[in-house]
Amino acid sequence: KVHRTIEDELVEAFVKVDAIPQTHADDMSKMAFQRAARTDKGVSAVANLVSLKLAPLENLTELVNEHLPKQIRMFGVKRVAASFNSKNSCDARTYIYILPTYAFCPVEEITSESYRVSSEILQLAKDVSSEYLGSHNFHNFTSGKKFTDPSARRHMFSIDIADPYIRENVEFTTITIKGQSFMLHQIRKMISLVIAIVRGVASRDTIQQAYNADKIDIPKAPPLGLVLQKVSFE
Repeated sequence: KVHRTIEDELVEAFVKVDAIPQTHADDMSKMAFQRAARTDKGVSAVANLVSLKLAPLENLTELVNEHLPKQIRMFGVKRVAASFNSKNSCDARTYIYILPTYAFCPVEEITSESYRVSSEILQLAKDVSSEYLGSHNFHNFTSGKKFTDPSARRHMFSIDIADPYIRENVEFTTITIKGQSFMLHQIRKMISLVIAIVRGVASRDTIQQAYNADKIDIPKAPPLGLVLQKVSFE
């Protein structure tokens, strides 16, 4: 089964209101279509921003929303310079990852939904996560990227792990990561390695080792729970 994306629905709505011709929908490069951020398969987005060439119709937002599924909304439109590119002009992307705290359960303990994280383990997770801050070579946190590839170097502005909260008798926490940009699977591998270190199945210095040239196989955390929360133009 082919699942339609939010972009599919948005572009189709643009065609229906005559904001773009069908030929542009068939070949989006003709309208210089670009999005500020992309997500892995299975990852959600609270909001995003796209740039494209379209007809300056009055009440465009209202017209488009009439043709969108109710769970997808267009919030507004703004005229920009012809050179504007939503991907290249975006200064930062903020993601959140929601996970049950039993993901941090030490490997020697029995993992269950009744687990409640201690302040010491939560602090350890915060300390480990802080090693991602700044500019580093994240070639081990994606696929098919060599250590010598300049694009493997990415900058992380902030990482925060929130106080735990309980939903339906399960304790959760939310990790918020703000970075300049991210590569395929990068955040899921970053989260996975933090979990592995906190649980005691990976050594404390693994993150620093991962920044070096040697190849390290880091598993991906599940996509469910990862959400693009915000794109920033500062």
